[in-house]
Amino acid sequence: MKKYLDKIINPNNDKHFRELLKGSFNGFLIRILGMISVYFYLFIISNNYGAVEFGIFTLAITILNLLTIIPKFGFENALIKVVSELSALGRGLEIPKLIYKSITLTFLIACVIGVFLYFQSDNIASYLFQKPNLSTSLKIVALTLPFVSVLSVLAAYYRGLKKRAVYFI
Repeated sequence: MKKYLDKIINPNNDKHFRELLKGSFNGFLIRILGMISVYFYLFIISNNYGAVEFGIFTLAITILNLLTIIPKFGFENALIKVVSELSALGRGLEIPKLIYKSITLTFLIACVIGVFLYFQSDNIASYLFQKPNLSTSLKIVALTLPFVSVLSVLAAYYRGLKKRAVYFI
């Protein structure tokens, strides 16, 4: 018990624990700052555009978040593990090929979904959500879907390399 307390009180003796504390603290600060900035962003949208537009915006963001799950295809979790293992084993030259394949597949799947969403946005907005004014937002979601999906896969790559600052941004 005393050994574990010493690690917490004096983390300088344990390199891994110090790295864990530093990474956790930095991630915590960046997430807090991100949450505060999102809160102010949503506050500005709701005050400047009203409740209806804020609802449309929130619904569009939710749809975007849900639709990015499909093209990412689980690559995020797998890339974190595989990239960190390849990096640790000194096989870093294999990583770019892996990233290229992951990004290509993610982008293509997202484009197919995006094209479908773009051309069906009027029907989805009117018949599924009964909100015809959602159509324009769905078209914007369709256009951004491939890029948001690829960005998420790239973030997993940086997490695998333990470059947390890049990931959190």
